Amino acid sequence: MAKDTFELAGIVDQLLESAVDDPVRLAILLDDLDENLREEVLVSDFLNALQVFVYHFREEPSALGAERLILHAGSDAVRGIVFEEIDIYALVFRVEMMTPVIEVRAGDDLIARFAGGSAYREAIRAVEGMP
Repeated sequence: MAKDTFELAGIVDQLLESAVDDPVRLAILLDDLDENLREEVLVSDFLNALQVFVYHFREEPSALGAERLILHAGSDAVRGIVFEEIDIYALVFRVEMMTPVIEVRAGDDLIARFAGGSAYREAIRAVEGMP
């Protein structure tokens, strides 16, 4: 059942307080939530995109990628966020139907798309192997 905004804010506040600015600890706490509640939290504006990224991949991106993601609300991941640039390639983080996706783009062209918990690592390996 959907929580009202005030109730959801209180739940997220408790999670963030317990996590003490540790995104990996926050990911573990999110795992303990009911699946429906967890989904509400992850697509809300109460978490930033870095926290959502770490929840899905259990690791942080580069320092620049982390800085870019922290500036976006978690809900922005539904539309996609360019968070890393490697040579001519841009990595885009998005969440589709609660599945994390990393797209590799060169300008407007989609070069590769990876989905699931290993998508970030797969995208990095793919870009490192591209000419």
